[in-house]
Amino acid sequence: MWHQGNNNLYVSALLDMLADNLDALTREL
Repeated sequence: MWHQGNNNLYVSALLDMLADNLDALTREL
């Protein structure tokens, strides 16, 4: 998972997931 080439893809996917979760949380607040 932590290959140098896939690292950026993994991080950007993680950030996308976090952004989606933040949107959902702020909607519920």
